[in-house]
Amino acid sequence: MAVHSIQSNKWYNSRYIMGELIRIGAGEDAPGVGATVDTTGAIVTKFGFSDHEVLLNRDGNRGGMHACSHWFGAVREPQHGLARVSEWSPVNSRVPIMNARAGRSEMGVILEWMPDIGSASEGLRHTLEYAIMNRRALRAELCIKNEDGKRVERIAPGFHPYFKVDGETNPNQVMALYKPSEPGEAFIATKINSEAELRGERPTFKEKFILGKNTNYVESDLMTTVTWSDDPSRFICFEPTQAGPSLEVEDGAILLPRGEERRFFVSIRTAAQETGARRLS
Repeated sequence: MAVHSIQSNKWYNSRYIMGELIRIGAGEDAPGVGATVDTTGAIVTKFGFSDHEVLLNRDGNRGGMHACSHWFGAVREPQHGLARVSEWSPVNSRVPIMNARAGRSEMGVILEWMPDIGSASEGLRHTLEYAIMNRRALRAELCIKNEDGKRVERIAPGFHPYFKVDGETNPNQVMALYKPSEPGEAFIATKINSEAELRGERPTFKEKFILGKNTNYVESDLMTTVTWSDDPSRFICFEPTQAGPSLEVEDGAILLPRGEERRFFVSIRTAAQETGARRLS
């Protein structure tokens, strides 16, 4: 596909691509951090610097990052929900996304998807906002609204980023993040406990890990993380989810009454390599 720059704004350092791809943040060959979003599946196909990637570039069904909704895993068909295999519509591809808890926003894109009547996600309107924050982080915020008018729906979404592992990555860095406890274990699901959750507040977590030249900071209000890879020499998936691969309320799934909505976010910030990796909170 030919790349056509149709709008530019020096303040936001943004570029847009005609067709199915939308570029936010720095251009692909420009200094700084940028991302490319595909309207098919609302998938981030690229995220990183001009000279190296943070997320593995999307190739087929591996790489980048997508939302899993309104379920995560293989609890229903298709795996990870219908959102990643559906066509989303850009609502506005030239909007500063401002959020008090998120900091200053660069240029972003807002996408919307209304599932087909009769589908497993019927009545659940999805809105997904992507933005490059503070010229350093990729932030995604997913809103699910139950417009069915007939039923309460169980939802347990997640985000599925593929962090790149390259030749500069120490094997110990991979093992620190993804070390199955049993041979053949496919994924590791971890529930993060939070004092905020005990107080009835919406909790968040922050995690830091190093893969090669990238020091990655992941923040989210989805408190069950899933770590997975079928090719640890190329990528590690560190996935914030609402309930892991489950739609059961006892595992964390949310009952969403008709007319109500819930929001979920993930932020991926990258920095120059530092010594040591530790949990921030």
